[in-house]
Amino acid sequence: MKHFLQLTVAFFIGICVCLGFHQWAGLPIVVAASLSGLILSTVRWPSHHKDDVKACCYAGAFVGMCSPSLALTATDIIVISTIGSLFFTALRQHFTGVGGKLGAIAFVAVIIVMSITGRV
Repeated sequence: MKHFLQLTVAFFIGICVCLGFHQWAGLPIVVAASLSGLILSTVRWPSHHKDDVKACCYAGAFVGMCSPSLALTATDIIVISTIGSLFFTALRQHFTGVGGKLGAIAFVAVIIVMSITGRV
């Protein structure tokens, strides 16, 4: 359970940092996501599963690349982080590496929340 909470918090942080760079600092979205991934990968995370935590941060940055027209609320971000962490945990043994997995997890988490809230 502790590991899952760490992943959820990492996902949340990735979303918030990317959104902050893009929406409040005015950086282009790809630069914001790249900078988020770069900065968050250098943080010394207090976890035995540092690679998983860093991967969830970067998956969160993918979510942060969503169009501002979706107008993600704080609740949306929390739910997306939880769903994304669930998928990351469930698919850990099925996808090897991180290429494609993180973007797919971010996409599925966002589409689920947007569908539930009726914005898709």
